[in-house]
Amino acid sequence: MLTQDWHPCRHLSFASTHPGKHPFETVTAPYGPQVLWPDHCVQGKPGAGVSSGAAIPHAGLILRKGMDPAIDSYSALYENDRMTPTGLVGYLRERDLTRIFLPASPSIVCVRYSAEDACREDFTVFVVEDACRSIDVDGSVRPPAPSLTALRIPVHFGVRRRFLTGASRIRHLAQAAPWRGTCLDSREPGMTYPCR
Repeated sequence: MLTQDWHPCRHLSFASTHPGKHPFETVTAPYGPQVLWPDHCVQGKPGAGVSSGAAIPHAGLILRKGMDPAIDSYSALYENDRMTPTGLVGYLRERDLTRIFLPASPSIVCVRYSAEDACREDFTVFVVEDACRSIDVDGSVRPPAPSLTALRIPVHFGVRRRFLTGASRIRHLAQAAPWRGTCLDSREPGMTYPCR
């Protein structure tokens, strides 16, 4: 399963949509603070496509997100209003899948939000930190987010090659003890959710 940002032109998250604003500044959206990004992943444009170097014949789903021009979508499970589902939770539950492996750095905002939302939805989550690069916005590239530590989501580093190419590494991670605790959501201070 892959996710793909699929934004319309003039998306709320684009700095170009806000006269006088620049990438990486923050504005207030109806759902809270919104970081402004350079135009990216515009529907039908070359920059929105899946990398030609990606070997993904096994992908059963390519989930497009961020299509509503008025709301961004960091998480693979919910839009940034935290109420509008992307459909991924239903897809995973329909297939009786209970574990999510996020092959990316937890400092990437989309990975952090996806991990938090997956935990809130009672999935067991694993993050493989060195499987992609991060965008550093005001020091966001740093050790695992405190929210992931609080959620007891394991973050694995140094396993990229084995994780991406070998089923044995996935089996090893999947056999790790389920992580149980309380989900502390960094986007809603004081909110807690039961999690695995």
